[in-house]
Amino acid sequence: MVDYAKRRTKDHVGRFTKLYNQIKNNEIDEEFLTDISEKDAIFPDIDYKIYI
Repeated sequence: MVDYAKRRTKDHVGRFTKLYNQIKNNEIDEEFLTDISEKDAIFPDIDYKIYI
């Protein structure tokens, strides 16, 4: 279980870092964004617009 948790944490941090760098450099890879949006959809039914 420890190895699985380490791998998952590393995967999430890696995707976050890649997305952060893309945003910072204004070079968003839309295919990557779509992929991680599906993989990391923690609360897929929440409408983020209610918080704006």
